[in-house]
Amino acid sequence: MVKLTTIAGVLTGVGTPAKWVGNTARDIGSAWGNIREAYEAARGPRKPKRPDYKAPEGVDGAARYAAAAANFGTDARKEAQILRSTFGTFWLHFTLFASVVIAASLLRAPFYAWIPALPPFVWALRAAVINHMVRTRRCDGLWAFIKSGDYAPERFRKN
Repeated sequence: MVKLTTIAGVLTGVGTPAKWVGNTARDIGSAWGNIREAYEAARGPRKPKRPDYKAPEGVDGAARYAAAAANFGTDARKEAQILRSTFGTFWLHFTLFASVVIAASLLRAPFYAWIPALPPFVWALRAAVINHMVRTRRCDGLWAFIKSGDYAPERFRKN
């Protein structure tokens, strides 16, 4: 004997409510598992971010960069990876910053509407400073970066 719910489901294209609930619960569980896996992958293994390192005092930026690079095991391949990463990070966050500023300007929004533009600006500035440090191989800090006038990051280091 054929079940009436199966025939009705075939004729109308609608399954039973129990099947709906089961499928929905399965999909939610699968989505939650994917979110958890993505979070674990993004967070990475739990370990110290860096070994205890004390920057040498009273030396120029190039010597500080050399000491830090030796301490953290930074080689040419890692430098290239840092340059590519900070290049993309800068342009992503600068675009977000510019979008918020342009939208607030076009909408003639009050000044406090620009507050959401501050975090992307700070993240873009951080990426540009790190990119500059790796390109010049000097750890001179924010003020030296501002005085340099070389604000746009580059994807590759020019030798």
